[in-house]
Amino acid sequence: MNILALDTTTSACSVAVMTDEVMIGRSEVMERGHAEALLPMIKAVLNEASMGFPEIDALGVTVGPGAFTGLRIGLAAARGMALAAGIPCVGVTSLEAIAEAIDFEKRAGRALLVALDSKRGDIFAQVFAATGPPLTAPEAVSFDGLADILPEQPVVVAGTAAAAAVECLVPRGLDVVMAAGCSSPHARDVARVAARRYIAGETTANNPPSPLYLRSPDTGAPKHRGRPKPTDTPNSGRPVKP
Repeated sequence: MNILALDTTTSACSVAVMTDEVMIGRSEVMERGHAEALLPMIKAVLNEASMGFPEIDALGVTVGPGAFTGLRIGLAAARGMALAAGIPCVGVTSLEAIAEAIDFEKRAGRALLVALDSKRGDIFAQVFAATGPPLTAPEAVSFDGLADILPEQPVVVAGTAAAAAVECLVPRGLDVVMAAGCSSPHARDVARVAARRYIAGETTANNPPSPLYLRSPDTGAPKHRGRPKPTDTPNSGRPVKP
């Protein structure tokens, strides 16, 4: 079984190949430029694994939550390659990928809160049981409402918003600690989750993944930044110049 996995949902771009024998992965931190970096990274990882694309059995890709542009870049690439090769494309959330990176020894019996910075004043969050399964669904949560989704037990926090979450929760008397070195999703962990789903038959080539959006993007008419344009008001009492 050979899995190619991609992640472009945060300020990093990562690619990994997982086989029965080895795991090979690469990651680069970047705020933008995922589209230009992704395909060369895929080629480099396949070359390092001495593998051609026809040997890939399935693709794994993060579906969000994350940056709108980034997650669509990864999804489009993975779905396109899977369609061309006629192989399954397995969707994995960013939250699941981070949770996969926290082994049970690091949790020490604690539940796991994965908290990602939404860049809009709140966080994308999901809680996982100490034994692994999710306790809550992925959701956008305010910092004030974060304590409401936690179980009544010690918690370890991971993700790009972990430090802010711990800073918010500790003053409330909650037993929370921050996990070290697990802030962003990595394609290696996407590959592990995707492999389990592929083996379990949870996806097919005819069922491609869709993006997970926990909120709508910022849209609307552009604001006028210069001086306001003069308008003629019928009740102004002043003559209108031609």
